[in-house]
Amino acid sequence: MKKSIFFFTIILFTLTVQAQKSKIVGSWLMTKVETAEGVQEPYFITNFKDDGSMEVMGIPVGTWKYDEGSKSIVMNSKMDKDFNGPAKIEKLTKTNLVVTRDGVKMYYDRVDRKEIETNNLKLPVEGVWHGKNENGGEVFLKFTAPDSLLVLSTGDGSIDRAHSRWLYYPKDKSMIIMGFSRLLRGKCNVDISGDKLSMDFGNNKQLSFTKEPEIKVERLTYKEDEFPEESPDESKLPWIEGGTDRLITVLEPVKELKFRRGVWLPDVGVFLYTTLVSKIKVNPDDMSVVYTNLSIDNGDTMQYSQNVKGELQNSYNNFFPFEDIYLYRVTGKEKIKVPAGEFDCTVVEGIDGDAKVKLWMIDQMPGVYAKIIRDEPDPFGDINYIVKELTSVEKRK
Repeated sequence: MKKSIFFFTIILFTLTVQAQKSKIVGSWLMTKVETAEGVQEPYFITNFKDDGSMEVMGIPVGTWKYDEGSKSIVMNSKMDKDFNGPAKIEKLTKTNLVVTRDGVKMYYDRVDRKEIETNNLKLPVEGVWHGKNENGGEVFLKFTAPDSLLVLSTGDGSIDRAHSRWLYYPKDKSMIIMGFSRLLRGKCNVDISGDKLSMDFGNNKQLSFTKEPEIKVERLTYKEDEFPEESPDESKLPWIEGGTDRLITVLEPVKELKFRRGVWLPDVGVFLYTTLVSKIKVNPDDMSVVYTNLSIDNGDTMQYSQNVKGELQNSYNNFFPFEDIYLYRVTGKEKIKVPAGEFDCTVVEGIDGDAKVKLWMIDQMPGVYAKIIRDEPDPFGDINYIVKELTSVEKRK
């Protein structure tokens, strides 16, 4: 009889442990943390898997098990000591979990993957959105169904990328953004009207974004061995006739050229633009032309280079102010439209070191390019793709 009671007790204990474990298995959203210093709302998802493994924001971090004796979730992680040790269960229902550990109280809500996907699809947010951060830097958001979010922001000459996840609640039109972005994290009220997205996080933090159209870039895929072995026919270039005399005549009335320089960001599929200015100084007496090149970014102006043609400098450079190209081919004529207007151009493809370049040389304006593409791999094998387009020509008064 005693043996039967013992086995019954073991079975009952096992069933109890399994029942409690089954309540814990699943995905839980941490909504609040109470500490001695105050209350925080970290918002990240912990997944307690049935096989005893544990994930945080989709990243495996260790293992877990339910301890009936201490009524605790015991976690073990080699990745992060914060996930080690028992967390005593204060409350466990089908939808809520509250645990305490080391004087810290943590609140969780159960989340369902299918419900997340269904709710997120009700918000037409998929795509790329562009806005500004509090310091005037550029911010790009790329929402991808069902719940992936890439936050890309610029500042101090650097680009920060943060991968996040998001949940949409249709009832109150709110969104929770989870992840490691310093700019975008927490709960906000969200509204989409046409191509405008607004996010209100409270505490006077409101962010606005505009939807970016899909952009297709013209990759330069030709190879060096495709070029003819014989020397290029210079007579096809538009700036040969008249030489330096014509260059000086055309540029003497020009005060400055303004361009926009776009760096392709492949992970969000948009260009990040800065403004470039070339100030022109022509001296007919010594037959010289000087380009002083400035970059303007967030109101800061900096000189980054200077191009000079005169005497022995660039005397035989038919592509001035661009560097001379040792290997090129003229592909034809094209009327091209850029922000500065529409121009008849001669189109040239070339090899410049490790880069491929494509130039639109304005036929009637020696020394002025309507557009330049530079396409080269960076040391890490990523795309280094830059487009430079003429935005204005300012004449001297």
